[in-house]
Amino acid sequence: MQSTEEGLQQVDDLVQTYKHSCCWFLGPFYHLVRLFHPDYVKPLSNDSAPNYKSFFSVSGHSLLISNGEVWSRKRRLLTPAFHFDILKNYIAVFNSSSKIMHDKWCRLVAEGKTNLEMFDHVSLMTLDSLLKCAFSYDSNCQESSSEYVSAIVELNDLATRRQENILHHWDWIYWKTQQGKRFKQALNTVHRFTRDVVQKRRTFLSQQRETETQSDVALTARRRKDFVDIILLTKDEDGKGLTDEEIQAEANTFMFAGHDTTASAICWTLYNLEVMDLMEGRDGQEIEWEDLSTFPSHHVHQRGLRLHSPVPGVTRKYTQDMVLPGNRTVQQVRGETLFKIYK
Repeated sequence: MQSTEEGLQQVDDLVQTYKHSCCWFLGPFYHLVRLFHPDYVKPLSNDSAPNYKSFFSVSGHSLLISNGEVWSRKRRLLTPAFHFDILKNYIAVFNSSSKIMHDKWCRLVAEGKTNLEMFDHVSLMTLDSLLKCAFSYDSNCQESSSEYVSAIVELNDLATRRQENILHHWDWIYWKTQQGKRFKQALNTVHRFTRDVVQKRRTFLSQQRETETQSDVALTARRRKDFVDIILLTKDEDGKGLTDEEIQAEANTFMFAGHDTTASAICWTLYNLEVMDLMEGRDGQEIEWEDLSTFPSHHVHQRGLRLHSPVPGVTRKYTQDMVLPGNRTVQQVRGETLFKIYK
């Protein structure tokens, strides 16, 4: 099923027909159990591993596709990077990137444009913001092309198209195709950029610790730390931090998965604000940081995510028999065996 309106309609038809779940088989090689009901999803929450085969090539062993103790350790190390106080420091970055997008819209309208594809513009804006927050890198991607940004966009497109072609789910087939070759080329660009940033930043921080004076310490404390800074400096209970490869994996995940889902959520929020008048009475007032936790703003975000999830489905791989409600058992068999969970 494709990631289109028609594809989602097919899923909705399955839900109306089967209510809680259904199975799909491709001979002895590929088995897919589609789950729709919350009671059937619950057993999968903790007893199966995420399956992001095409995503692994981009991210490596990041938090998103880890499990067990590896997941727990990375979660502890990465949590400080997403503290509210850290995120609050990025508000100026978000506002700056949003203003660039808004100014571009005004310019396009003045030139006679009457229809704009919102996702394309918002996606570039989220990429612009994340590059500044993650790497302190100003790509100017909203106004001009960038090799790294183009590679991220292409990887996202190719990963989606790979999921839609059942034969491309097998690496030994996919890497021989033109799409597979383009994927590897774009992947090399992304990994080269991230590796260079992480290595240079680690060297800079190491040299800074060796030479900084007391005044330098105060200046460093006031300087806004980006995502790479924070995860380079964080340590676990044994005083060990993440390796360069682990940091690259998290940074790639942050960029690749973060910009697309955030752009989707923003677009649907804009749509809901227009058609549902969810902020009635605000009269165009600016939203401040303190407003985000209050009921009207929180309600808009929560309702938007509930109605139009940025991630409508996730896939999990199981390696043992799974018991579902009603004493139904899905047996582990040879070949690729997956659960597809729809929200």
